[in-house]
Amino acid sequence: MRFELRHALPRSPEVAWAAMFGAKYEAAVSAASALDREVLDEGPRGALFFRRSRIRSARKLPGAIAAAIGQDQLTYVLEETRNDAGFTLDWRVIPAVMSDKVKAAGTYALVPAAGGCERLVRGEIVVSIPLLGGKIEKGIGDELQASYERSAEFARNWLLENT
Repeated sequence: MRFELRHALPRSPEVAWAAMFGAKYEAAVSAASALDREVLDEGPRGALFFRRSRIRSARKLPGAIAAAIGQDQLTYVLEETRNDAGFTLDWRVIPAVMSDKVKAAGTYALVPAAGGCERLVRGEIVVSIPLLGGKIEKGIGDELQASYERSAEFARNWLLENT
C-alpha cells in the first residue's frame, strides 16, 4: 500500500525545519504525543544525521490485527536519515514482531508553498501475510495517517506560537 500525505505549515522550509528538529520542539512533541520514544542511537553520518528510536504507541490496535501480530500495541524501531540542507528525511520502520513480513519505509520533505511550506510524506507499507496482509496494511496505514495528521496540527500551532 502506497500513500502520500500533504500538510500545509505556516513557515518557510528553512524556519520550519530548524524548529521542528530542534530540542525545544522535540521535547514539546514528546510531552504531547501518545507515543513512548526511546532513542537507541543518533549522530552525524557524514553530511546527514541518523537516528534510531524504539517507538511504542499508547493506542490499542484493533482486535483482528492485534491477534494476527501477537501484540495489542504497535511497537517498532524507527530509523531516520535526515538531510538538513535539503529538508528531507528517509524513514524506515522495523516492527518488533514479524519484521520479516512487514515492511514500511518512505520519505518526508518540506517544500516551499504559498504561506509557508508543505510537508510531503510518501511511503509504502507491505505486509506479506496471506489473507490478512491487506487488512493489516490498512490498519497500520490508518494509524500512521492519523499520527501524521495529529503531528501536522501540533506543528502548525507550535510554529505559529514559537517562531
